[in-house]
Amino acid sequence: MRSLVRRRYRQVRAVDAISFDIRQITLVLGNRNPLQWDIPALDSFDLNRAVYGLAEAGYRRTRDEFIELLEVGDLVKKPVRNLSLGERMQMAIIGALLHRPRVLFLDEPTIGLDVTMQRRLRGFVAEYNRRPGATILLTSHYMADVEALCKRVIVIHTAACCTTAAWRAWPSASRPTRPSA
Repeated sequence: MRSLVRRRYRQVRAVDAISFDIRQITLVLGNRNPLQWDIPALDSFDLNRAVYGLAEAGYRRTRDEFIELLEVGDLVKKPVRNLSLGERMQMAIIGALLHRPRVLFLDEPTIGLDVTMQRRLRGFVAEYNRRPGATILLTSHYMADVEALCKRVIVIHTAACCTTAAWRAWPSASRPTRPSA
């Protein structure tokens, strides 16, 4: 993003008649933790509030809603370094969404999560897509993520786009599958 937009610009014109505020984009990487390592996630969320200049009441309402939806009330009080990879991923997603971005890039969002938490996180992301109408761009090797969250799919092989189609339109026989054991 840095090479596309210089920091002095907040408004970005992507295509004629389509523009957006650069602060309305967020990125969550499955293997990177954007939260402060030595403090509880709640305190990291407060830092995000200050960075984005969020009003206290709206911030608390959003934060508490996300904590409740993901059922992580006990985890947010622990230092981030004491959380498992999956728990850190949940905290990272909450932190990334506190300012209610309209475009969300997710890279392997369910990495390190058990099956139950994967389902819960997929439901959370789908709900975030539905409620404010946010655009979600997902990269994943997990077909369950793709099936649950994607309306359109782009398959990339050796750095080239192989195909793009509506996921539901793909015949099930030609859909990518998990390797057999």
